[in-house]
Amino acid sequence: MEEKKKIKDFEVGTRVHCILYGGRDGIVFKITGNQHPENVRHLGGGCVVMGGTAMIDVVFEDGTISRGIPEGIIRGVQWNILESKANQGEIEFALAFAELEKRRKEQEKEEA
Repeated sequence: MEEKKKIKDFEVGTRVHCILYGGRDGIVFKITGNQHPENVRHLGGGCVVMGGTAMIDVVFEDGTISRGIPEGIIRGVQWNILESKANQGEIEFALAFAELEKRRKEQEKEEA
């Protein structure tokens, strides 16, 4: 009997790449709920994803943040889970940069 390969859980610090919007690299900085990667299913060649129960927050290198991304989506065809991990300092730096970008955009909006 063939043993089923264990799918790794996400950890805070997991690096990801999303192909949307020209491609962006990010870091998982928060995980809400219990992960169930074994329940994630892809239908229609990956067009439809279902399963998983955790919600994942990702900070991207361009200073944007996506919150509450369903686990199944990040395990889908538009995302790659990278091998390297970010340390706590890198996560804090990315979140600080995201806050600065948010303030800069708000200021630009006020000035316009």
